[in-house]
Amino acid sequence: MAIKFFSFTSRPSRKPIPSGRRERVEHALRYDEFGNKYLAEVGSFDQYAYIQSFAASCDINEIVRRATPEQMAAFKAGNYGDVSNLPKTLADSYKLLADVERIYAELPADVKTQYADYSAFLNSFGTLQGAADFVKKFEKPAAAAAPSEEVTQ
Repeated sequence: MAIKFFSFTSRPSRKPIPSGRRERVEHALRYDEFGNKYLAEVGSFDQYAYIQSFAASCDINEIVRRATPEQMAAFKAGNYGDVSNLPKTLADSYKLLADVERIYAELPADVKTQYADYSAFLNSFGTLQGAADFVKKFEKPAAAAAPSEEVTQ
């Protein structure tokens, strides 16, 4: 028996696949006279009609029509952000908090005095201004960062 290899020019024959049934059979857990569990057919419903019942709620015109002025203002304001770095699980959240606590513990004493405690340090990042203030504390002035080069002749 020879093995047949297919390519772009030599393709396998196509076979039609049934698309399924429009009706969906519902089952429920039942018990027989001996207490054994089994699934019994309890009815059916039109699955296609159920799916189509959500068509109006997916229409963009309907979504915009139902939107409140506050929601529309949020779209117009352009409140977008990259949230890919946010924790995805509770464990990730606790790890992030532990990292921030470690960073706070390693801060110089003069920087720590600007915060009442660890929670004040953590809450200072609640705004962009808080993050900007924190970064400014560690920036060196431009004149001090780059030594001046004098050309002698």
